[in-house]
Amino acid sequence: MNNRSINLVLNIAPLYRKGLFTLLDSTFDCKWFFCENNSDIKGLDTKCLKSVTYIKTTRILKFFRWSNIVPLFVRSNDIFVFTGNLTDLSLWFVLLYRGLLNRKKKVYLWTHGWYGDENIFKRIIKKVFFKMASGVWLYGNYAKQLMLKEGFNNTNLTVIHNSLNQLEFELIMKDIRKSDIYARHFSNSFHNIVFIGRLTAVKKLNMILEAMVLLRRQEIFINLTLVGDGSQRAILEKTVKELNLTDSVWFVGECHDDAKNGEYLYNADICVSPGNVGLTAIHSLSFGTPVITHNKFSEQMPEFEAIIPGSTGDFFEYGDVASLADTIKHWLDAHSIKTEELISNCVQTIKKEWTPQFQVNQISAALGK
Repeated sequence: MNNRSINLVLNIAPLYRKGLFTLLDSTFDCKWFFCENNSDIKGLDTKCLKSVTYIKTTRILKFFRWSNIVPLFVRSNDIFVFTGNLTDLSLWFVLLYRGLLNRKKKVYLWTHGWYGDENIFKRIIKKVFFKMASGVWLYGNYAKQLMLKEGFNNTNLTVIHNSLNQLEFELIMKDIRKSDIYARHFSNSFHNIVFIGRLTAVKKLNMILEAMVLLRRQEIFINLTLVGDGSQRAILEKTVKELNLTDSVWFVGECHDDAKNGEYLYNADICVSPGNVGLTAIHSLSFGTPVITHNKFSEQMPEFEAIIPGSTGDFFEYGDVASLADTIKHWLDAHSIKTEELISNCVQTIKKEWTPQFQVNQISAALGK
């Protein structure tokens, strides 16, 4: 595998993919191409990768194109992997070139694929787009099943899932112990809910606050810890005051200390993400804490698939605060103590299919087809 050259043309280099990118870099002969990271996602110091080029992009209306990627593709015989972005004009050219002029060229798309809410027009466009590729690498089985129903070939679809820095997490878990971090902060012995990730509108974190109010009316008191920062923090802080929850909510802020984040997660009873769950699920389960999120999968991120009801978490009715409150209550009633078995269920689920090594194995298999 080490003699295979792969050009990876990706939108950004996020820090959370360090484990995967470095493993890919040591497994294959990789050449990396990234845009400048202008998002609020923490970026990776790409000095850890052997061959990195930053390429400027040009916007044309709502579409964009990569400078110099098309000439590189035309003259190269290497494998190419692109972020599967429908608005990438350069990628459309690459796919059309392969489809019409040279089917021997290998082009793989790394993408969410299908969401389940596509209208007829978008379904037609997506079919044309994805079927021109040599293969499609998907984040989840949900998307794969939807694409199979749309007539895609099973052999061209590979689920590679997603991951975080699993090796680092496993080292931390070897030494982690129960602590009184929440008892010390809140000065009580209530159950503890945690959320870790960016505090953005799409996460619908206000629903947790509203659910806490409903639970208080039933004399069920819980603490909430928010690990992260974002555009919604000031709004959430204001809502906490208005709902008289100041003593029950802890805004930790942004934290990139894996050991400290591990302590927050490991010592919580449950992680709750009322909007799309994303990598929050992988982070929490890696440290043995189950996850609750909503059940409208067409509005979810692929990581919801790591949640097994009753084992690694649960689902509530989409957009329903009362359902969220009931789901939290029922979970805490059934799991008043987070047992070693429950912790193991979470950790083993991640080790099975949500690690950089799993992803590299899947990618190797896809390239061998």
